[in-house]
Amino acid sequence: MPFLEPWLVVHVVLAVASVAIVLRRRLWDPKGWRGVAWPFDAAESVVMVLGLMIAPAIGMGLVDAALPRATDAAAAPTHPHADELRIVGAFAVQLLAVGIVWAWRARRRGAAAGGAGATSQRLATLPAVIMGVVGLVLAWPLVQVLGAVAAAVQQLLTESMPPAIGHDTLEQMISAPFDGWLVLSGFLAIVLAPLAEECAWRGACQQAIRKLGVPASGALCITAAFFSLTHLPVLASGAEASGLVGLLALGVALGVLAERSGGILAPFVAHALFNAANLALAYVQAQLAMPAS
Repeated sequence: MPFLEPWLVVHVVLAVASVAIVLRRRLWDPKGWRGVAWPFDAAESVVMVLGLMIAPAIGMGLVDAALPRATDAAAAPTHPHADELRIVGAFAVQLLAVGIVWAWRARRRGAAAGGAGATSQRLATLPAVIMGVVGLVLAWPLVQVLGAVAAAVQQLLTESMPPAIGHDTLEQMISAPFDGWLVLSGFLAIVLAPLAEECAWRGACQQAIRKLGVPASGALCITAAFFSLTHLPVLASGAEASGLVGLLALGVALGVLAERSGGILAPFVAHALFNAANLALAYVQAQLAMPAS
């Protein structure tokens, strides 16, 4: 029985402890949230979200156009690391878009009276980093347990076993040889992807929804749903339920971190550590599954 597996039992215990801490410390109470100072209105923020979402496709298209092809323009690129270069192009253009947003924000922030519902300034760097680490520690068991429950329900309905690794990118990375391209891919997954996604989701999207008059708790839940759904194309077949539910829970936690800390540094730290932990666990799992030589 999957629910009797030792790792899941441990995570259930940790999840109960996490819920107890969240309730006791009133971490979910919006009265204790600082709010994110955001100098753009809802329409501007929506444009930013769309731009940040379209940017990766533009970057991949530019790389595809630049890569050599064997016969004609319609043929697939022949470069042995075409996939890695597409990812680099995607994040390069997305980070350029993030830089433009950040520069625009810096110019306007001084004139802004504060963000939607902002009650105080954002946390300093070190406290925000600590909050991000602690936030992930509290969220991790909840994400794992909720994902496991969703996987069990999907298995019951479809009578098929979910894959051990539920993310296509993780599967590609752990099966790739250890070289400079793998290191680059790891850096993209652990650092650049969380940075771009937190700017887009907890920054522009969540604050755009708040600017429309939605309370902070509702805005972060809506944002978390969008955040989860946009990952559907990279979820492995059979892992859709666990992936969507787990990412929804993660998105809620990241949204709370943004509102409590007053910025995106805390959710970025938690997001980066989450990706790093998943990559490390996937690698260890793959090594354990290898037959003994």
